[in-house]
Amino acid sequence: MKDNRMDNIVECVYNMDNGYVEVWFTDGNMLRIK
Repeated sequence: MKDNRMDNIVECVYNMDNGYVEVWFTDGNMLRIK
């Protein structure tokens, strides 16, 4: 199965409080990138 998570991104927010980038997906998952 092809990984097309990049197509499922809803929003990408930089959280200045903790320095993480938070990526929200259409399936409800949230990914934090330092």
